[in-house]
Amino acid sequence: MSEKLTLSARIDALDDLSQKFPYSYRKLYRSWRFRQIQSNNRVPAFINDEPIGIQIAVKRVFDTSSLESVAQLLFDLRPAIRQKEKLDAFLKEECIELGEIMQTPVLFSRPITIKMAWKAVKPRRSADKSCLKMVIDLYESIMTTEFIRLMSGHNDFGCNGKALTFVGSVSQNIISIDDEHCAFCFDMHIPAESSLVSKFNSAQNCEFTRPMEIGDVFLNIESKNYWNLYLFTINGNINCGSGDFIKVGHIHEIPMRIVDGDAENLQFKLYNVNVNCL
Repeated sequence: MSEKLTLSARIDALDDLSQKFPYSYRKLYRSWRFRQIQSNNRVPAFINDEPIGIQIAVKRVFDTSSLESVAQLLFDLRPAIRQKEKLDAFLKEECIELGEIMQTPVLFSRPITIKMAWKAVKPRRSADKSCLKMVIDLYESIMTTEFIRLMSGHNDFGCNGKALTFVGSVSQNIISIDDEHCAFCFDMHIPAESSLVSKFNSAQNCEFTRPMEIGDVFLNIESKNYWNLYLFTINGNINCGSGDFIKVGHIHEIPMRIVDGDAENLQFKLYNVNVNCL
């Protein structure tokens, strides 16, 4: 990179380059980048559309020298900020994870929702092209933080520090209760070098979470390298098999398209997830 470039030009060039970095390296870059920029240039543009009191508070927040401290303070201010989606997008761009700015007791004392968007991929009919949206409330467990990180894509669980996510997965129908369709299952392969592998023994030592209720969401840690996400759509008891089912959330208002009589013939692709702190 030319030494004649200004700092601003260098950062612009590095911004483009960093999009190809593994998540863990991009995270380090964003932290370094924050320290190089003058405080008056750090504030995201959307804050200028907020009420004057919020603008003043946020601008003072950005006087700190630590991106992590800024994230914590912004999270505390979030209920008062009108454009929450833009704030969430800013935090995601800065590689700030919810798990970093919320300690476990705080994580479950605030309402956090996960909005999932599905599209039917089988059968391919025009009626199946509409988006199905569901909201999941979190349930405290030993795997809930990992669940958030997997759903948001804010993690370095993949090969070479890349992110793992259930987004893009296609569901498999599970028929195990009185021969009725009871759940949609999304599969995920965990690389051998992933930090998630160390969670396997903790999961195996955890008691099975059952009975389930309609709308319950479970992570199934079937093996060190094979995890499943289960979304249950009718009442019943889990057939645990050889794996542990760990409850991580509960769905509000399951769309009728999922629970109707034709559900066993459908497959859904999970194509978008938003993690929101309300």
